[in-house]
Amino acid sequence: MATPNTAVLQRVFKLVSRLRAARKLNLTFEELLEMDISQDVCSYFNIKDLVEPYLHNIDLKTKADRLLKKMEKASPAGPTRKRPFTENEGIEFGRKKTSPTLTAPKQRAPIAIAVRSNSRIPMKPINGNSIQMNRYEEDRRRKILKIQQMKQVGEEKRMENLNVFKMARL
Repeated sequence: MATPNTAVLQRVFKLVSRLRAARKLNLTFEELLEMDISQDVCSYFNIKDLVEPYLHNIDLKTKADRLLKKMEKASPAGPTRKRPFTENEGIEFGRKKTSPTLTAPKQRAPIAIAVRSNSRIPMKPINGNSIQMNRYEEDRRRKILKIQQMKQVGEEKRMENLNVFKMARL
């Protein structure tokens, strides 16, 4: 069987949670299909496509175990932490954050004067605006100018072609 892609793995992961619940109830696959949830699961997660290879005379426990093993092999990383670290946990793991009052205040850099607009000198913030933003605006202006020049050249060529065409007609 080919290695499953991420979309299939996500569907299998959702399916495995349903199969775990069924495994606790000791249900067979057919009994699971008779339940209301299973119809919903079957249509939404395409259970038959995912579980079909495992349906040959194997009870649900074995199917669920195999799917769980596949999921463990497929997922390289562990579960992500949803709640933030508390202060004590942060100390244990070296992630304690310093309070904002203890950090030194940022000093505003003096205004830098650019020699040329296209200079590559690393510049410091000018009046609170970052230079990256200014470079972005410069690049935008350059692109607009380039497009306008291209339009102008295109218009000139079009007029030239029209003149040649008119001369040819005469």
